[in-house]
Amino acid sequence: MKVRKGEKGLSLIDVVIAIGVLGILAVGFLTASRSATTTLIRVDEKETAKNLAETQMEYVKALPFSESYSPMDAPGYDAFTVDIVTSDISERDAGIQNVTVVVEREGREITRLSNYRVK
Repeated sequence: MKVRKGEKGLSLIDVVIAIGVLGILAVGFLTASRSATTTLIRVDEKETAKNLAETQMEYVKALPFSESYSPMDAPGYDAFTVDIVTSDISERDAGIQNVTVVVEREGREITRLSNYRVK
């Protein structure tokens, strides 16, 4: 191949530099994309756990006053575990209790919701 006078082309160094710059940009884009995806998954997990905790708290409010409560079945929330803990505020106020709903996933606490209940 004969190069004519006045024609310009890309040298091997120019091509290697361009590929390097594109590679750096691609790595940055993929890292940002992965970080955004991880953040979206965590936000969805927290929002789902919050909704489950609120549903459980409303369920407890509808039940008669008791010393302990069992979580209601929640289809579609199989990956989460719910624990409902009650405690009296004081012996003087035996008719008032603190109800706490704890939602966990894979052994990690995702959210905790507390409310007071009166006899």
